Amino acid sequence: ASGILMFELLTGHTPFQGDTSLSVAYQRVNQDVPRPGSFIDGVPTQFDELVAEATHREPTHRFADAAAMGSALRSVAAALDLPSYRVPAPRRPVTPVGSASTAGDSTTAVVGGTRALTDNRPLPSAGPHPTRMVTTLHSRPDECPGDSAAPAGPNYRGGDAGQRQPDADHSAPRYGFSDHEADRRNSRRNAALWMLLVLALALAVGIGGWWLGSGRFTNVPAVHGLDSTGALSAISAAGLTGEVRGTYSDTEPLDALLGTDPTAGSRIQRDGTVAVLVSLGRPSVPTLPAGGDRNAVEQALRDRTLDPAPGGEVFSARVPAGGVAALDPAPGTTVAVGSRVELIFSKGAPPVEIPNVAGMDEDDARAALDDVGIAVTQVHIEFDPDVEAGYASGTTPEVGTTVDAGTAVTLIVSDAVRVPSLVGRSVGAARDELTNLGLEVQVHQVADTNRSFVVRQNPGSGDLVRPGSTVTLVSFP
Repeated sequence: ASGILMFELLTGHTPFQGDTSLSVAYQRVNQDVPRPGSFIDGVPTQFDELVAEATHREPTHRFADAAAMGSALRSVAAALDLPSYRVPAPRRPVTPVGSASTAGDSTTAVVGGTRALTDNRPLPSAGPHPTRMVTTLHSRPDECPGDSAAPAGPNYRGGDAGQRQPDADHSAPRYGFSDHEADRRNSRRNAALWMLLVLALALAVGIGGWWLGSGRFTNVPAVHGLDSTGALSAISAAGLTGEVRGTYSDTEPLDALLGTDPTAGSRIQRDGTVAVLVSLGRPSVPTLPAGGDRNAVEQALRDRTLDPAPGGEVFSARVPAGGVAALDPAPGTTVAVGSRVELIFSKGAPPVEIPNVAGMDEDDARAALDDVGIAVTQVHIEFDPDVEAGYASGTTPEVGTTVDAGTAVTLIVSDAVRVPSLVGRSVGAARDELTNLGLEVQVHQVADTNRSFVVRQNPGSGDLVRPGSTVTLVSFP
């Protein structure tokens, strides 16, 4: 520290500059203190070496203690033949009273037998100056009674070490100090301003603390004995936002007011929300969603205060494996709040045999297959001499085949046409009916007329034929 101070005394500034104290400290750790002579011309090399040793980054290379550094400093002073120097005590400037004489820009006044020197000359202009040692001003006995004059010594100016200059001019200006009374007045004024600032800050902190601690809170009003509409009005009057929330209850009837959340008297922020609790009565087991999603079923039960629990497995053609196939108690059952409801999980579709649907109409055949978990994805029209048109004659795969539930099959539907009874009817009427059924007509008759009567037909009445088949009629006359 003494080495840094000596550097500043010799150069007028610190050895390291930076925007922050951290950057200055970083330079001090990683760089040596530069020699004063690199900044100011004329600094003797002895002072450069003294500063370098006093500020060495390695502690073991510095002076061991203050005595060692003092000894080195005295050696430098002796080598440079520097004179002894006594720092004069500063004195307050005295306002001239009585006669005053002016010499240049300096004024000497006599006050009570003591003369004081004031200086009105401007300070030297800024710019680089060689280093010099300032010697003491010689005090005359009538100016500084009681002070012994220090011996005069030469000023050291820029140039080679040891070069001397004439003694300093004893009439060099003295610079005065500020008025103590004015400083006291300014100090009292500043103290008053700071006191007002502190009081304002304390008031702001107090108001902020009150608001953060209790000012922004209020209490939830009591709503006992009110209906939901009255409760919402009371909450709104307290500066709060109210909302209705249904709550299941085993004891309170439907729509009865149960209370509030938070409860009456609780502390809550002034812009908070209070729920008005209204009874929903006892809960009922919810219906199962399509597909039996387990998470959805469990959440639906919890929303009604019910406790979901595993309850076994069953085959299900409608719910995939792992889904919820059934509940126990069954959906729609009214239970107590918090009741346990078992979840029956699906093991997937069971293996099934394709049932015989021959002779059923198409709608009934589809229903029979769907009952065992078999889906009809395609219908194939095919002639069957034993099955009338519009009725099932079989499936693909065939009846009795074992498949997994959910397997898709093709339903075979017959298109056979049943021949009507035509004997005894006129040829014209018989021809029209067969044409409407999609059949061809061939008539054997004596005279070509539609008025003759059919006496025989082939195929016979009730036979099943392919669409477009020919029916032969014999008529008379």
